[in-house]
Amino acid sequence: MTRAFRGLLLLATVGLLLLVPQAAGKAESAPREHGIVLALVVDRVSFEDLMANPAFRRLASTGDAALMATNENYRGDERAVFEALGSGSDPVSGSSQLMGRLLEENGVEVCVREGSGVSGLHHPQASSPMRFLDVGPTGDAACRRPEDPTVDSVLLVNDRSTADIDRLGDRRSPAERDRLRRQAIGIEGKVLEGLLGGEGYGSMLSGRFLLLVLTPSPSRDMTLPGDEVTPLIMVQGTNFSAFAASGSPRALRSDTTRHSGLVANVDVAPTILDFFGIPIPKEMTGQPIRVDGTVHLSHLHQLHLDQRRIRLPIQLGEVAFVAALGIVGIAALIRLGLRGSLPPRFGALMRFLALCGAALPIPLMAGGLLPRLTYWVVVPFLVLTVVALAAAALASRWQGPMGPFRFLGSAGLAFVVVDALFGWRGARIPLLGGTMFDGVRFYGLPNSFIALLLASALLVAVGLEPFTGFMLLLAAGLFAGFPNLGANVGGAITLFVAAGMWWALRTRRRFGLRELAFVGGTAAVGLAAVLLANRYLPGAPTHITGFVERTGGIGATWDTLRRRLDVGFGQIGQVPAAVIPLIGLVAVLGVVIARPAPIRSGLDLAGRVWREALIATMTVAGLAAFFVNDTGVAAAAPVFLYAMTALAYPAFLAARRS
Repeated sequence: MTRAFRGLLLLATVGLLLLVPQAAGKAESAPREHGIVLALVVDRVSFEDLMANPAFRRLASTGDAALMATNENYRGDERAVFEALGSGSDPVSGSSQLMGRLLEENGVEVCVREGSGVSGLHHPQASSPMRFLDVGPTGDAACRRPEDPTVDSVLLVNDRSTADIDRLGDRRSPAERDRLRRQAIGIEGKVLEGLLGGEGYGSMLSGRFLLLVLTPSPSRDMTLPGDEVTPLIMVQGTNFSAFAASGSPRALRSDTTRHSGLVANVDVAPTILDFFGIPIPKEMTGQPIRVDGTVHLSHLHQLHLDQRRIRLPIQLGEVAFVAALGIVGIAALIRLGLRGSLPPRFGALMRFLALCGAALPIPLMAGGLLPRLTYWVVVPFLVLTVVALAAAALASRWQGPMGPFRFLGSAGLAFVVVDALFGWRGARIPLLGGTMFDGVRFYGLPNSFIALLLASALLVAVGLEPFTGFMLLLAAGLFAGFPNLGANVGGAITLFVAAGMWWALRTRRRFGLRELAFVGGTAAVGLAAVLLANRYLPGAPTHITGFVERTGGIGATWDTLRRRLDVGFGQIGQVPAAVIPLIGLVAVLGVVIARPAPIRSGLDLAGRVWREALIATMTVAGLAAFFVNDTGVAAAAPVFLYAMTALAYPAFLAARRS
């Protein structure tokens, strides 16, 4: 294993170099004018409803706008949503009043007002979620409209009218709730015009200001059709004068989402701190919101609605196709075992279907590039692309009996790399798994497509020398984990496990404790390099950056990894069906080891590399993917599909040649 150890030593050296502190002088900050932040909370309204109101539409044209995504894991918990707004992080890891404390420590006076209706705005009671944005009784100074331009202040106003309408629930019909909501938005629009027209706190916008209008949570009527993103308007400048008469708003973005027109709810607190020049603490996972350019927000929102509308039927169709493929494939293998052969046309069909199964993940990810996500667009795209890829694989002249699979591996690897270089455009709204609108993962390699990268890299490596294939898998692991590429710690670990298994099975006659230690060492060294890269390399923070920060450094990483293992076992306890991919992967591994009659001739035809390295490595890495990812089923299930097709195809091919 000398050459492999040299590769790991090189990887470790790169990681150590990242630890060398870089000298960087801090430039003195230029003096700035004091200012005010005015944030108006208009809760439980949709993007269309808010933009339908003339006041808010003109304000958006005056400034900038975006869709705001909230983490689906706590989106329905009002207190957790406001905790995230006040901490700039998810409510589990964040401190609920972090923003308020930092503002107070830096001399910024904070006032929080809420109520229902134009009049009667008051301080929120202790039970109100708005308290998570306050700093306590000391915030009263800002409520007295300070005229001193040397005073920084924040005014947070929450007119609860729209939220109260949502709480009516079934006591009013949907049409009645919609009418009341539009009426309340109209009243809040007049409140906004009053504030900016010189009444109330309007005089405070005579200097430097930041104006935010945001909707923390979707209403019940929004969530029924799947509309789970909310509007955000931002206007920043000096001496607010008047609304724009017309025009299109510029798009907002942040380094959290890295997508024009989309921001995260955890970006609000860092944006306010950044306005006052207050350093953003590492506890905040959000990033300041900034202007990005012109984008059609209505089209982006329509993509979100389209995806929500078709997501369940399309994914059920995918499951049905894979299940049917598995049932027919098992039946064909049983017949092959009993009779020793298959009818020629049926055998050709099974080989083609096996290639279709291996090709399926590519268009599922590429579907995010489609201009519309309707049934009339998505279904033909999936069918035609899968058939075209399978046909191209059969027609390819790649060397060896498994050449068609190697062709698909090269196509999959090329697509993932190109999509990453162009900002993961396909992976943001894929046809499998979550999307950026879920508020969980905005950028990088989705868990549902770890299998695509894993299987593609293995299919390419099967035609290479052992050391070259080992380095390819290591590179794929770094690609999966580096901040400006995959930014997926679970995907990186999965690829590093595959690299260690690949080298051990390709170069050793037996697999024992020494080989197992090598696999573990490969994963550990690779993970350290990825974590260090995300911690010290320049670039926007990623999921892994927050992963490192929350663990308190590299030394405590194991505790977080152990909690991820608990998540995997917890999924099995909550949803017993989640164990199916695990059983399937173990079964495939058992078949490879036992080599029963229907499979033996196919594995012999494919060769030792295919049998021991590719299929065995794929199954073990798939099992690892289940436990090292927070959505293990999504990561492991497609690996099972690849392993099944890679096992069945050579058996059907051998039946044709017998």
